[in-house]
Amino acid sequence: MRHRFLLAASAVCALCAQPAGAQNVHDLSAYLATALTSAGASPVIDAPMLGDSVNVFGVQALYTHLTFGDFGDLGPVGSVRADAFGGAASASFLGGRLGIGANAAYIVPDCTIGFECRGNASAGGSAIVRLVNAAVGDSAGRVTLSLRTAGSWSFDAGSDRYASAVVGTPIAVSAREGNYRILAFGAPGIAWGSLKSNTFVNPQTGELGPFDHSGARGMLSGGVGFLPDRGGVGLQLGFQKIFVTGAGTQYGAALTWNGLLP
Repeated sequence: MRHRFLLAASAVCALCAQPAGAQNVHDLSAYLATALTSAGASPVIDAPMLGDSVNVFGVQALYTHLTFGDFGDLGPVGSVRADAFGGAASASFLGGRLGIGANAAYIVPDCTIGFECRGNASAGGSAIVRLVNAAVGDSAGRVTLSLRTAGSWSFDAGSDRYASAVVGTPIAVSAREGNYRILAFGAPGIAWGSLKSNTFVNPQTGELGPFDHSGARGMLSGGVGFLPDRGGVGLQLGFQKIFVTGAGTQYGAALTWNGLLP
């Protein structure tokens, strides 16, 4: 196997060759494709989730730790880890109710098991709209409900392609502390992913051929943050879990800077 992408596709095929209790190939494709693109990075806290009626723009430096998970009999496949380093830019409009963003990341695999691995670049975008904004206790505390979508695409120098999309409903609770907000959120949702390769080697037959599978699974993401409500530097910690048996959880952090739009 020449790099991490084909290792991922082989994991899907090998898992589906196992007897009773094995994962569905479409389920595993949804998980692995999402984990290998920027949509699988731990989520950031978008401005509409804060509940403030201001328009802001911001930039984020992102880090996410990825795992393939523990898939039992696959041995070395489950031990592969990766780190994603990236950045994002975002802005909110309509009095802070609508947010859009773009992101890019480079995923560096940790191959300590003798496989040849290469990193891959990933890019994507997101949109979020705040549906509910309610005061808690007094005007300083907020509860918000939003609808958020994100999609991303990744490819290697050969023929492998990864695409993913997530849809979630972030529920956030925040409290003001000076010019900052302390915020926690959870976001149930759905993750869709697609794995494609024209140079896939079937681990059971050794034959070279195409691999093209996609699927959707439920997911849960969440996090906490200490963020400026008008402008300044903030910090976020987050996670994302896709509901596939044995699949790993993504953990990450983001350093942010926001400023007010004119």
